[in-house]
Amino acid sequence: MKNHLIGLLTKKGQEVVKGMTVESLLHREYISQIEELSATDKKRLMLVSRQFDEMAQPKQIDRIKSPQCAYDIMSPVLRGKKQEEFHVLL
Repeated sequence: MKNHLIGLLTKKGQEVVKGMTVESLLHREYISQIEELSATDKKRLMLVSRQFDEMAQPKQIDRIKSPQCAYDIMSPVLRGKKQEEFHVLL
């Protein structure tokens, strides 16, 4: 995940964020404060951050019909978590 995220950046941007966590790289306030990043690199990180936020938004679902349906709903929410979580879908 982190390698894919860093791969979106320019060579200079990759050097700037070397050693940073994924959470830091996707935190919008933190991104805007990194003066060494170019405007292009900041824009790319902001777009990815927004996409993650959109994927994490709860969706209105009529009915869960299969394990695959539950996976499709919950995988964006749980992907990338460092600690196991328990969720109940009603």
